[in-house]
Amino acid sequence: MEIPHGPERKPWRETLSDMAVAENGELLIIPPSRDPLQLSSYPSVPGITQELYQLSSSGLTSQQVEIALGETREKVDHVTTHMLGFQANETPHFPFLSQLCHMHIANEGDPFNQSQSSISCDSKWLERNVLDYVASLWHAKWPHDPSDPDSYWGYLLPIGSTEANIFSVCTARDYLSGKFVVSQTPDHGNTKSYLQGKFEVDSSNAHCPVSFYSTDAHFGVAKALQVCDIPTFHEVGRELYPEENPLGGAWPLSVPCENGDAGSGSIDIEVLTKYVDFFSGKGHPIIIVFNYGSTFKGAYDDVAAAEEALLPVLKKNGMYERRVVHPVGEVVVTRRGFWFHVDAALAGFYMPFVEMGYGRGLIEKKPGPVFDFRLESVSSVVASVAKHLGSPWPCGVYITKTGTQLALTADLEPTFSCSRNGHIAPLLWSHFSSKDFEYQVRRISHMLEVTDYAEGKLKGLEQELGKDLWVSRTPLSLAIYFKKPNPDIFRTYSLSSKTLYVCGEVRVYCHIYVMEHVVKQSIDSFLEDLKLPGAFPAQGPEELQ
Repeated sequence: MEIPHGPERKPWRETLSDMAVAENGELLIIPPSRDPLQLSSYPSVPGITQELYQLSSSGLTSQQVEIALGETREKVDHVTTHMLGFQANETPHFPFLSQLCHMHIANEGDPFNQSQSSISCDSKWLERNVLDYVASLWHAKWPHDPSDPDSYWGYLLPIGSTEANIFSVCTARDYLSGKFVVSQTPDHGNTKSYLQGKFEVDSSNAHCPVSFYSTDAHFGVAKALQVCDIPTFHEVGRELYPEENPLGGAWPLSVPCENGDAGSGSIDIEVLTKYVDFFSGKGHPIIIVFNYGSTFKGAYDDVAAAEEALLPVLKKNGMYERRVVHPVGEVVVTRRGFWFHVDAALAGFYMPFVEMGYGRGLIEKKPGPVFDFRLESVSSVVASVAKHLGSPWPCGVYITKTGTQLALTADLEPTFSCSRNGHIAPLLWSHFSSKDFEYQVRRISHMLEVTDYAEGKLKGLEQELGKDLWVSRTPLSLAIYFKKPNPDIFRTYSLSSKTLYVCGEVRVYCHIYVMEHVVKQSIDSFLEDLKLPGAFPAQGPEELQ
């Protein structure tokens, strides 16, 4: 039986180009084994006619292409118009970028090493100026100076913050385990290699870092640690210290947040400190990934309070600084025994302006805790561009310190990606050059105002319906989470959900995020749908009865 394929659902063989068939009639490509549209792995998409998009060796007619792209545009327009559940700014406008999109622009390797690039069509001079701007915003010493370990280093990410999370914990793993990037080694000649240094005060655990993150951390954090083969405190505790949990019981999968699922989503610093004390006392270096506004609740870990609690513990256990002997030349280098990375994917680009607005009396709400390089313990910070600032594609900014690099000579330090999207630098340069700090303060002030409005409307809906909709908001968050509505509403507004254990019962919540494109009229339209009969299906045994 021939499998139908393409916009006209012709038998697949009838869609073949002559070039796909040899002169003896043998097929030069593989036919489908089943109709993809009949498989659950090719799910239907509301508003999309899936057969219009099936490609064939003979191509599509110009009319078929026009119809498919028109439908795509309508779908994207509808989704972005109703977008409430995702951390993405749907109002970016970058007219300058359209002048470059027909060109290939790639930034290869270190943005501060022009000679490292074999690609002449790059935008590294723009990238360096954008990085200086962000470094200043995050209180990192700038400009980048390869001879100054306290100055910043960083690069623009060709994907979202996940790349920086991976790159940061991977660098932390090698930095804390005593590895170096070297060239001209006796064993390998004039090449780059990763070689193991030796700690002056060595132990069996000195090369084995242990990682920590909270239950509310972004799922990409666990993925980053898994990719880099960095064990969590749960894994190490269960394997090496199964009966020694300082808090008793089994080792938890992650560090709990204050007041559990019912709390704000901020990491429990008291619990974190006890675990860090235990593992650093066993000789393990420490990796902690803090969250700053990037999760379901939009919570902020108090990195400053964590530093105050953790540094005395790390000093007591000999993990504040450690001396490492370089594998070539016997040079002794001082390194920390800990690495604090801040995943500020969402809030990294707006909290500095909340702080400025509060200081000038333009914003009433007190800013969130300090998260940046004003804290001596912070090793690296990442923020996403697409979330708050807005961009046509996922991208971000990663900033760390020159002194955390694994190479003694800066020209050996790579970026995680080799060839990076060179359009990101002009995109960000265009944004920052045309929008001053006053604009940035006004923008986040308006977003907080609309979030307050949405929170008030949702709580008012509870009173109107006479139902507990579990409306909750972490202080200063752009997210409001509440009882999950029916599938139609959930899908229309691109909501996301999470199951939490609150007040002794399992609850399925959803959230909205008030980004720049969300206005009060957007909230009003959303509330009208939430007032409809059946908007909130029953959850739990009491409601189901």
